Order: sequence, then structure tokens, then C-alpha cells
Amino acid sequence: MDIQSPFLGNKESSLRVVQIAVIATIVASLPIILQVDTILHSLRWYLWGGFIVFALGLAGYAGRNNGGLLAGWLAVFLAVLWLYVVPPLVAYLQGDDFGEREYAVLRPSVVGLDPYSELMFGLKYGPILALPVALIAGTTAFVLGKGSHRLFSPNSRA
Repeated sequence: MDIQSPFLGNKESSLRVVQIAVIATIVASLPIILQVDTILHSLRWYLWGGFIVFALGLAGYAGRNNGGLLAGWLAVFLAVLWLYVVPPLVAYLQGDDFGEREYAVLRPSVVGLDPYSELMFGLKYGPILALPVALIAGTTAFVLGKGSHRLFSPNSRA
């Protein structure tokens, strides 16, 4: 019998969760890099919400497939941190400026600063805001995934 730490979990499952989380972060950044979110203005909040839900699903997947709680936390942490850092970073690198053209990145801070100031805000406060979300929501999703594995696994009914 292979006893695993729920914190680290199965190496293969944990690595799979981390790899998917990193790829999802890159994919979620593409509409902002390509400025699709500027064209489809109303879709930007759905993009963020969908990304958070996907990350929570990854945390649940980690629980269901004996991945580690740490991998689930990381997936949720990356998704929340992405919101605060990536859109202003892309806007800053593309030379956008508040008030010039349609500077239409996600603004979770709702402060309406220029891209550089929003990026500095995101780097300073993003991790502080992402950590409790990852710990609370990520743990909840992980436990739900673990519970679904125990409830619906054919081996658990014996």
C-alpha cells in the first residue's frame, strides 16, 4: 500500500495539475496580448471568472486524482494573481496609457491608474489577495474532489 501525503500527493498527478495551470495561465493571457478583450469588451470579466472556475476545477481534480493540496493551491493562486499582474503588465509593455486609447484591461483594483501604477499595485497586493483565496477556495475544491473520489470510486464501496 502506497501512503501519500495529502499535501504533496501523487507526483504525476501533482505535476499534471501544475502543468495545466501554467498552460491555462498562458492561454488566458493570449486574448489580452492580442487585444481581443478590447474588441469584445463585455467578455473580459467572463474570461477572468472562467479562469478562476477552471483553476478551482484543477484543485478539485488534484483532490480526486490524488494530486497534492499544494498543486491545487498553486492553480488557484496563479489564476487570482494573473488578474492583478498580467493585464496591466501587457498594457504597460504594449505602451498603453490611461486616457489615450482604449486602455481596457481588467481592473480588479478599480482605481483606474495608468498601466505601470496598476502593475505596481498588482505586484504589491496581488499575492496578498491571492493567498487567502487559494487557501480557502482551493482547499474547499480539493476536499470536494477528494470526497467525490471516495464516494464514486468503485474500490471504496467494498
